[in-house]
Amino acid sequence: MKPLSALCILCLCAVLGAGPALARTFGNGPNVAFELPPLRPVSPVAYVAPRPGERAGSSLDEPWQFVQYLYDADTTSQNYAAYLNAVPVQFAFCRNTNGFLATLHTVFETSDCGRTWHNLDLHPQPSTIPSDWGVLRSPMYISGLAARPITRPGINLDTVLVSAYSATADTSNVRVIYYQGGHRLYPFRQLDTPVWLSGVLVPDSTTGLVFGGMTGRLWENDTLRFGNLWAEVNTSKTFQRAGREDSLTPEQTWVSGFTSIGNRLLAVGSHQWVSNDRGRHWRIRVAADSLFDTCISFADSLHGLAGGGMTTPTSHGWVHVTSDGGQTWSGRVLSTLVPVRAVEMVTPQIGFAAGGNYQAGTGRVWSTTDGGQTWVVELQLTAEIRALKAIRISNAYVDVLAAGVFSDFRGGIWRTQLYLPDSSRALLLADPDTLDFGIVAAGHTDTLAVTLTNAGSAMDTVTGVFGGDTLFTPIWQGIPVPLHPGQSMPLYVAFTSRSGGSFSRYLSVSNVASGRVEILCTASVPLGTSPQHDADLPSRPALTVWPNPGNATFEIRYDLVRAGNVSLRVYDLTGRLVETLTETHAAAGGHIHTWDAARHASGLYFVRLNADDQAVTRKVLLIK
Repeated sequence: MKPLSALCILCLCAVLGAGPALARTFGNGPNVAFELPPLRPVSPVAYVAPRPGERAGSSLDEPWQFVQYLYDADTTSQNYAAYLNAVPVQFAFCRNTNGFLATLHTVFETSDCGRTWHNLDLHPQPSTIPSDWGVLRSPMYISGLAARPITRPGINLDTVLVSAYSATADTSNVRVIYYQGGHRLYPFRQLDTPVWLSGVLVPDSTTGLVFGGMTGRLWENDTLRFGNLWAEVNTSKTFQRAGREDSLTPEQTWVSGFTSIGNRLLAVGSHQWVSNDRGRHWRIRVAADSLFDTCISFADSLHGLAGGGMTTPTSHGWVHVTSDGGQTWSGRVLSTLVPVRAVEMVTPQIGFAAGGNYQAGTGRVWSTTDGGQTWVVELQLTAEIRALKAIRISNAYVDVLAAGVFSDFRGGIWRTQLYLPDSSRALLLADPDTLDFGIVAAGHTDTLAVTLTNAGSAMDTVTGVFGGDTLFTPIWQGIPVPLHPGQSMPLYVAFTSRSGGSFSRYLSVSNVASGRVEILCTASVPLGTSPQHDADLPSRPALTVWPNPGNATFEIRYDLVRAGNVSLRVYDLTGRLVETLTETHAAAGGHIHTWDAARHASGLYFVRLNADDQAVTRKVLLIK
């Protein structure tokens, strides 16, 4: 065999640069918890693309809802799928309900409690425009995210810390997201470390901690004001076994997840670390599971969950529960065939666990209502859930968010809402909180009402209703309405149909003391079955395709100016006819046709509508 030339070796390294050669495994011996960075499947499995707003599964209050897809690439680029790395890492929410979600190379932000998200990187790949976030692209990968739990005066936005590691070297750094007319990544690194960091924790307004992922090392910043004040915590104060004075060496440990409850901090991985003084001193215990744990969450100082899982050599996952602050843990109260990647304890009785395997296109969300003793499956998905977060949005409701990754490395977010009222304060409730107008004939208007009641113990004032549009319009007198405890008022909402389809809208009732109060409005208008006003008809045939891109099934909608003969056909990039979807006589108005593309190869296709001696063509990108 001839020896490899230097050029061949460089080419081989370049090929392996995004593959297993850069991946590190977390786990004990042959039991692999997960790999960093996650490896993109060579041939992603097909999955059913959920529709934004689509509801599925169950919950304690309302069904789970798919919020939106996450793209960390420029989707206007034809080959953008090659740059998708929207694998969720971690949620972080501020006290003003502004939230952030880290993915492998960027951070997404929400300002409406998780209803909508946008990428903070304004120039994602493959764009060549310089970006603040370019320093976090491959080979750098984000490993953790934390929000400082204090609002800066005059700005009303919090400091956010990001930890990131290099896939090509044993180095990591910590960076700051700051606000200057919008959130930006501070250009200078706050901390450089000679080890991989598994994440960052901000337990209070003045303390920041970062953990060495594959080694039991810890860095601390006790002011969070200047980057040069980060310092490694003395090993004499850390990583000691309970009841013994001999410290564990860093090579004997690895860290994956952590949480804080007041002054108490807990971290999990190969062992369990506990600090009762916000990270100054630590004690080590065995992990809750005999193998390891990768995630942990506490509802209060006593009640918590720990979970974990692996795909190698066999795929399975688990959850343990504690009711004494982690002094003792139960056996496996949840045993699954897929790894558990995230847990969230909302109350001492209510909790969630989630996980899956993105390479197989499987995901699960489980819930418990008895403190973790029994579990039920809430969601069965085609995306692996990697992050969970519960956030109180008002005195009445808590929202639970789940972030996952599909097999093609695009991300997705799901949401559900729990009714957990706090009647010791003002408590504004909408009854019902969903207005279903049902089927409304085209060109008609219908009006429904909800009752707003202050069910709390303190006074509140309704100041307005927002979020309406030309379809759903709140009828509001425009002046604040005070509501003492026990008082009620009606709120009317009108729906005016304009064209066929299914419609939904959240209305937000603003108030002084209760927090966010939402009313979901839904309505349906028949397609092409009821007379339409001329103003509602398109001026020329229209054609839309959703989702686009997609990997299995596409929903194609076309709108006609007048009744007539239509044809709907699909062509490939060479102009060859791939499939005729319909040839028929259709009425004026909107029509929907489904194209099952599962048997076709990945690539660019063209959907062509011929109607009324006019043609409309749309590009469709099929990715498998």
